[in-house]
Amino acid sequence: MTFIVKYKINGGRVFLNPIFYLSGISFLYLVLPTLVIFGLGINNPMLNYTYESNVINSYLSLYCFFVFVVFYVLSDDPVIAIDRQNKNKKMEKWILFVLIIVMVIYIMNVSHMYSPTLKGIEYRIDKYHFFASVITYNYPKILLISKLFGFLIAYKYFSTKNLLWLIATIPFLYFDHLIQGRTITLYVLLPSVVLILYFYYKYALILSVFCIVALGISSLAREISYSNIFFTMFGEFFATRESTSYVIDNNFHDSILHLLSNFTYSFFPGYISYKLNSYEVSSYTVQLSNLINRETGFSGNIIGEAYFYGGYLLAFISPIIIGLIYRFFF
Repeated sequence: MTFIVKYKINGGRVFLNPIFYLSGISFLYLVLPTLVIFGLGINNPMLNYTYESNVINSYLSLYCFFVFVVFYVLSDDPVIAIDRQNKNKKMEKWILFVLIIVMVIYIMNVSHMYSPTLKGIEYRIDKYHFFASVITYNYPKILLISKLFGFLIAYKYFSTKNLLWLIATIPFLYFDHLIQGRTITLYVLLPSVVLILYFYYKYALILSVFCIVALGISSLAREISYSNIFFTMFGEFFATRESTSYVIDNNFHDSILHLLSNFTYSFFPGYISYKLNSYEVSSYTVQLSNLINRETGFSGNIIGEAYFYGGYLLAFISPIIIGLIYRFFF
């Protein structure tokens, strides 16, 4: 209801509000699985946990979503304040054009080097290990370049309103296809998708459905199977929920100092961060993978991570902290 009211008043500006995405994505990851499992009675559990821990997970998830919605109700839809006159500056135009071309050539070169090997690897998990241990080792900034490229393309699209700039993303999408991932696709397309929703907000429903279907199809293209086409297409939402129930059920915990340490040193370059971080602990996702003893597919969500580092207290206050950060800093 809040979204509808804001949409009627502000039009495309509603898609520039970061708290809209915070609450919307939390619905997909926290509320949708709860509705399907307890409302429709459809479930396909892959981990062992008790019914009680699953219920606790549901209450925490609904509470977290409710907090985010409250912050969304109190938020304002921002206005883009970019000087469009910059598009007339030849120097800027050429600098951005050269940067985009260099990045495209970079990813095309990496794809050309590793495509024979990646095409010869059958399973996604093996592609994942090859990407993490070989490709990112030789090209450690490949993910950072993907993020920068996504913002550059979005800026060029905003300043020119020419969708043809999105053609430049194809080499990145091809590389992501090689490694059977979705992360790089998200990096390079998401900023432009937000702007497309902003400019063509009257067609937002069609565009949103298209994106959701595309997400499901990309999941079907990978070899992971949940014995059900619905869980195969949207299993990520259920898998992250299951990992939280698993952590709660087994009462897994780590020191909150480790969380603060990883967060603080994440602002430094990798090598410096590694040297300064005396705790030498891995991220929650890595620890979770080791605890579950599965290679991929069980990444955590904010409820599980908060419980893991601070128990029920942090799980209760973390949505408020996140909401305040989004409200006053974004």
